Amino acid sequence: MTTQLETSLKGYIEQCIEKGDKVNFRNLAKIADISTRAMSKEYGSFFHMVENAQLEQKLEQERAHTAKVFSILQKTLLLRIAELRQLKLTISYPNIAKLEGLTTQRVNTKYKPLSHLVEQSKLEQKLEIARATAKRFGGELLDQEWKGPRAKLTWKCCIKNHESFQQTAWQVENEYKWCPECHPRRRHGRPSKKS
Repeated sequence: MTTQLETSLKGYIEQCIEKGDKVNFRNLAKIADISTRAMSKEYGSFFHMVENAQLEQKLEQERAHTAKVFSILQKTLLLRIAELRQLKLTISYPNIAKLEGLTTQRVNTKYKPLSHLVEQSKLEQKLEIARATAKRFGGELLDQEWKGPRAKLTWKCCIKNHESFQQTAWQVENEYKWCPECHPRRRHGRPSKKS
């Protein structure tokens, strides 16, 4: 008998969840078409099942709310990053804070779960700058990943028979060191000694 009651209660709970109603004895009584008092009397021994269903329902609502908030945050952050790119400003928390009209600390806290997006965008921006620098020299950047300002990247000169060479982004952007075959004197950053 108890197993029969249990299965019927499970059925009522499932119907309640399907309808999108709160799991409580009042709503279960409506589905069972009996009074609330009769419902709590009949299924009082299975109160733990109703309580568990209530907790699960609350957790599901919280998960849905968190996902919604997270997606809104993600969209706003991506919009701010796009704005910074348009304004040709560096992607950083202080610049995002200026656009949002908040303090850097508040922006840091707000976007902390999405910090990987900020970092990724920073690296993409640095790679874009390196590509633009290569274009200024008439060449191209062969690497597809940013390894850091002091890490050596592979570049290609505009002259076809010249081999690809390695230089750091810092050397190319700030010290104007380019193809060692085009500028042999600048191969090691010093003028060559006359023999």
